[in-house]
Order: sequence, then C-alpha cells, then structure tokens
Amino acid sequence: MKKFILPILLLFMFIPFVVNAESKYLYDVLKDEAESNGLAKEYTGEHHDSFIEEPTHKIYHWYASNKDEADLILKKNNVIFADHCWQMIRTTDTGGIKLLYNGESKNGKCLNTRGTQVGYNKVSTQNLTGNYWYGTDYNYDSDSNSFSIGGSMLQAVWNNDNYEDLIGKYTCKSDDKSDKCTTLYLINSYNNANNAYAIALDNTSNYSSFGILIYNIQYNSPAYVGYMYNKAYLIQNKNLTVNETMLSSSKISTDYWYGINAEWGNPIANRFNLVSPFQIQSVSDFQNLQGTYTFKNTNRTYTNNSVQYITNTDTDTYYYIQLTGNHNLDYYNYKYAFGDSYTMNDDGTYKINNPTIIERKDWYLYYKDMKNKYVCKNPVNNSFEVMWYVTSTSNTLFSYISTANNFKYAKGYTYQNGMYTLNNESVTLWDIANENNKNSLNNAHYTCFNDSGECSTLSYIHFINGYTLKSISLTNNKKIEEALKEMLSVDDVNKKSSTIKDAVEMWYQKYLFEYDNFIEDSIYCYDRSISNIAGFNPNGGSIVEDLWFKGYNSLQDIRCENVTDRFSTYNDKAKIKYKVGLFTSKEAFMLGSFSINKSNQWYWLGSPTKSYRGGAVNDALEIYGYSNPRAVALYSLGVRPMISLKSDIRYASGTGSEEDPFVIDYN
Repeated sequence: MKKFILPILLLFMFIPFVVNAESKYLYDVLKDEAESNGLAKEYTGEHHDSFIEEPTHKIYHWYASNKDEADLILKKNNVIFADHCWQMIRTTDTGGIKLLYNGESKNGKCLNTRGTQVGYNKVSTQNLTGNYWYGTDYNYDSDSNSFSIGGSMLQAVWNNDNYEDLIGKYTCKSDDKSDKCTTLYLINSYNNANNAYAIALDNTSNYSSFGILIYNIQYNSPAYVGYMYNKAYLIQNKNLTVNETMLSSSKISTDYWYGINAEWGNPIANRFNLVSPFQIQSVSDFQNLQGTYTFKNTNRTYTNNSVQYITNTDTDTYYYIQLTGNHNLDYYNYKYAFGDSYTMNDDGTYKINNPTIIERKDWYLYYKDMKNKYVCKNPVNNSFEVMWYVTSTSNTLFSYISTANNFKYAKGYTYQNGMYTLNNESVTLWDIANENNKNSLNNAHYTCFNDSGECSTLSYIHFINGYTLKSISLTNNKKIEEALKEMLSVDDVNKKSSTIKDAVEMWYQKYLFEYDNFIEDSIYCYDRSISNIAGFNPNGGSIVEDLWFKGYNSLQDIRCENVTDRFSTYNDKAKIKYKVGLFTSKEAFMLGSFSINKSNQWYWLGSPTKSYRGGAVNDALEIYGYSNPRAVALYSLGVRPMISLKSDIRYASGTGSEEDPFVIDYN
C-alpha cells in the first residue's frame, strides 16, 4: 500500500479548488440589478475603498426614489454570514460587498419578529474594589439566561497599578470564577482608583443591533466626534449673569392666617407673632392682603423666627419678602437706582444719570420697565463702586452683569514672557447678547475674562448662547488654528479609542474573528474635514453658528479628504484593530429614500456632524431611517457594525428576502 501514497498525494495537489456549482458571486447581485435598470445604480463619484489596493471594480449601490421602492429593496438585500443577518448596502471598488449588521439569524431567517438577543446595554461606572475574577471571553447559557466568564482568567482588585490589565476583560463582579450572572460587565476604560467605565451585557438587545451604547465617554470638546481621538481642548462655560432676588411668591389660601403686623418677642420670646390675626373669606378679599404678614400656616397662634411680608397680590398669588430674626422690613427693603446711562467719576466710581429710585417692596409695580437699565444697589449720593447692567426681569427677580464681568474682548493679542496682552482695539460690552454686539464680537474672540486684557491663559470664544460664553483655553502662545488641528487632523490625532470603537472590536473578536479570511480590509471614512468653521475662525467668524463637518449630509464623494480619517487595519495614522467599522452618513445618503435605513431602533452612524456649541455631535438614524444627529455622550443608541466581504465571496442559496436570505458559501 505504501507505494501508492505519493501518487495519490500528488493527485490531490493538482485537483483544482471546486466551489458549489450553484453558487454565485454576491457582487453580481447588485451589478445585475443596476444593469437591468432595477433598484440599484452605479456610483460614479470619487472614491477609494482600500488603503492598499487600487480600484478594480465599479461600485453599485441600492437606490430607492420613494418608500415603496425602499420596501422592495429590503426584501432583496438580506444576507446570512457567520450565523448573523446582514443587509447588503453597496459594493466596493475592489469588488467587495459592504454589509450592515442586522442581528442574529433565527432558523436561517432574518424576520423582523426575532425579538431580543444577547448584547451590550449602556455604559455605567462600576465599583471594582472587590477581589473579582476577570476573563478574556464569556459564555452564555440561553436556558438560564446567564453568563459566565471564560478564556484566560485572573483574580484582581482594581487600582491605579493594575487597571490596564483589566480593561477589555469581562467580569460577573464575583470572587468565585465559576459564578454565573444575568448581567456581565465588559471593562471599557478608567474612571478613578475605585471605578471603571463598564459596558453591561444582558439579553435585552433589539434584534437589529448588538446593543445600545453612547458613542464616546465625553462630549465637551470637538475632539470627541472622533472614532479615535487624542488631544481634547475642553469647552469652558462662562455665564456672565447673576440673579438678584427681589420677591418670592406663593399661592394664597383662605386657610392661612394673616396679621396687620408681626411683632418680635411679644408674646412669645425670640419669635415673630402675628398682630390681630385674621383669615380671608373669598377671592375678592385677596387685594386686602397687601402690606400684611403671614406664616403661611393654618394655626391662628402659630409663631416662628421668620415671617413673610406681603408686598402685592395677583389673582391667586401673593408676593413677599422674608423677614428673619429681629429684623423688620426696613432691614430688607433695599433701594435701587435705575437709569438708561451712567457716568464715570474722576475717582473711578460710577453714577446713574437721571436715576429712578425703587424700593424692593415696590418691585412688582416697576419690573417690566427695568430691563436693559444700569443699576446700583443702596446708592449713597448716587455714587458707587459697583454697577450692574440688567439683562432680564421678572415679577420676582432680575438678572444682571456686574462690573466684575464686564470683560475686554479683542481680535488679536501679543504674547511675551508667558503673558498674553489683548491688542489696543479691544472692546468692552455690557450687553453682550445684543445683536449688534454679537456682530462686533465676530471679530473679537479673544478675552482674558478681566478688564485689564492681560493674562497667562487666553480664552478663545467660539460661541455665545444668551449670556453664556463658550470658549477653549490657550497657553504657551498656542494658536486657535493649531488647537483645532490637534483635535481633528494632525498625524497623531488617533491615539485613543472611542467607546463605540472598543465595543465594535470586542464584538468582532467574539463573533467574527474566525471568519476573518472572508472579510476585506475596507476604509471606513469618518470625515472630520470642516465645511463651516464658524466661531473657530482665527480671522473672525460667527459666534452664533456651529462648526460643521463635510461628511454629514453630503454626497459629493465617498472619498476621505484627510488620511487620518481613513480608518483601516493598514493605515498607521488611523489604525483599527479589526476589519470592521460603522455605516456612514454618505453611504446612507447613497441609498436615496431613508426608508431603506429604517430599523426597530435608533442607531449610530460613524460620521461626525458638528461641534454643537463646542460639544461633539455625531450622526444617527432614527427608527424610520431619517438622519437625526445626537451628542456623543448623552445618548445610548443602537450599534450596527459594518463589514466588507471579499470580492470572491459567493452565496449558495437564497433570494435576499427576510424569509429566504442569501446564504454565504464558505467552501
């Protein structure tokens, strides 16, 4: 028998690889649909789907001009790969096929009645000071709906010395490694010496996604729009206004007792006592309460160390000043001088021109006329050191900007010996929310948040919301344009992973890694190039508009302008761990009717949308498939990974419907 071994081996070496005679290329599904004038078309814009390969194929994509066509496409684009359902979106210029995740398959079908599955369920902080067991993998028992850790396991207490060893591992938060749990935790990132940010796993995920997550752990910097990021200049909020409470209010009741006066210490010592207590009988008596006192109590003989002096009534409400201790109304009845203009005295003090003097108890009568006035409190001979500017009024208070918050703003500055000095063209504005003043500040973004114009940390204002200034801090002569590039486009911008990237890659490692040879390395373009720089323009830009990114709401091309936005396993400047990413806004727009993108829940796209008042906002699709961006750290939305199958991938059976999806041929 031995003499036949070599010839037999040689025979097998020369037998050609045989595929299922019935199988067909998945790429041809879209190609044939487009060439037969069906519900697909050829994409002719600029593109580059691979970081290492040159284009070899035409790109085809589904396209619906209305909801009915979209519904038909959703009956043609279903694929089962790696025991999961996917929706075919488009082909790539290397002949691959981009698939969007659509949940675990059930009985070989992808019906929308599949219910829930195991998946990720939000990010939370978890205390890990216990001596818990951690594993590199996990197992799920569907009969008991419980998890247990697996893979390489270790027992540890989270602290500042070993936390890096625990990130990326699973735990039931148990000191028994064989324990099971209904909620498993994937350790995502460091919070403090006792706590970690962790992703919960349970069996409540909607079938179309592998869970719901925030996009990133923080959003208070434009940097956090990134699938990866590095330097983040945090947004600082400076509210210029303060409230001065003039009156308080309460509902009138016929059950309360009122007095014509409130006497301290008689008859009860160290208490206010109502003088000649009375009750009112009806609404018509409300007006008689002005100038009286009350404890807001139903007991005729009640006493207290504080009492309410009623200044006015209105329908069913009374307005009052609270008196406390042995202090009468005069002690709290401050005086205010209001006027339309002011004069600076030679000694640096102020005076109000043609002032109107108002006592606090009369505020209800005058408040409507006091907006946009200059005011001082308790003036002495109309001379005072601190002046306020009234920005808004109500029947109980007014808001103001004080002298201390009347800052200088400038278009430019000089820097020397660690100090910034605003240039001589700086302006000082009381009413910063005035439309004319906003326009002047379009060219005066720099401030030291003082009236001297000198500081070691310069603030660059990029947005004004009412009387709140939003800025980023600059030191060591850093330019605003340099700071913006550091957050969005420099070569080392991609050092830290977003929360969603970590989750997608851990999911891939668990479910798709064994199928890695079937998946091509495709570029995932999360375009951070800017379409409207708005208030971040160093030469002057609108401080009431947001910074917008090009990748949102645009179909000029699916090419990435910046190499740092071309996420790929081959790109050292935007390197991802596995061949998986997220659906993009441009790819969603390629499909025409947004009904193609509908799902049973909201889900994230990978595309940055804007820096909303400085905070990071990325694109998302709501239940019916329409674009609806969300702040990256404030919303937990569905996560639907995207992969690209290689050009030689075939399907063995199926028509593409939910009932009869295309089934990948693995032979």
